[in-house]
Amino acid sequence: MKKLIFLPLTILVVMSCTQNNDALKHKALSIATQFALQKTDQGKAFTDSNGVVSVGDSMARFVIDPGRVFSGLADSASKNSQVWITIDSIHEQGLMPDYHLLLESDGDSLKIARVIRSDARILGINEGIITAEVPTHDPSSPLYYCSECRDTVLFKLKGESLILATRR
Repeated sequence: MKKLIFLPLTILVVMSCTQNNDALKHKALSIATQFALQKTDQGKAFTDSNGVVSVGDSMARFVIDPGRVFSGLADSASKNSQVWITIDSIHEQGLMPDYHLLLESDGDSLKIARVIRSDARILGINEGIITAEVPTHDPSSPLYYCSECRDTVLFKLKGESLILATRR
């Protein structure tokens, strides 16, 4: 009998968390899209069937992937829940991270707490530690965009900067 009561209760909790995550991800995508639109003169936003948002005009192009939205405590000084979302820029050689938005909850809404400029590709966030891939070559090198030429590192957030904690 206990199992019969426990199963529906578990399903309800899981569905509630999934809906909250989806709503949070949707809000984060909306904020990132508006941010990217402000970086263009007369940009337009398009969303494909996978939910990936492309923003651009004749001068700048950005891509926002819903799979690159992370919830977790990136800034240990904050008491609010946080969401990290990356805005990639399109270059001839491919996509590169350009802007990272750290969003914080403010009641039922999210607001931009920090904007970080970095070419680090965020892989996850856990208890103030940010796992990321970074290019191993200087931006002036032809190997800068090489997908195999990346190193996994751990960062901590300090103000508007990612500070290297350690290499893996």
